[in-house]
Amino acid sequence: MVSKRNFVTSITIGGILLSIWIYVAYYFNGHFPYFMCPLKYMLGISCPFCGMTRACALLMHSHFTEASQMNALIVILPIVALAFILSKVIGFWKKRIFCQKTV
Repeated sequence: MVSKRNFVTSITIGGILLSIWIYVAYYFNGHFPYFMCPLKYMLGISCPFCGMTRACALLMHSHFTEASQMNALIVILPIVALAFILSKVIGFWKKRIFCQKTV
């Protein structure tokens, strides 16, 4: 059973990590210094997530077409993130409602 403390802790940590990622993507305009995709570095091919940070930076600057051209997965990322958050919130509330102790 998921406790309220574990739920709040996981949401808080996720929010902090997401905020840091958004800040860094916005500040560096999508280009992290001294970082390269390990798959591209070792094999020379792009992975499905190559360009995702630059696409998020473009999305935050309201360049929607350029963001989708940088990486097509940027279109479904907000949908997946929203579905994940909703599933966690709904799951927490269902467990809270149905697992109440009766006296």
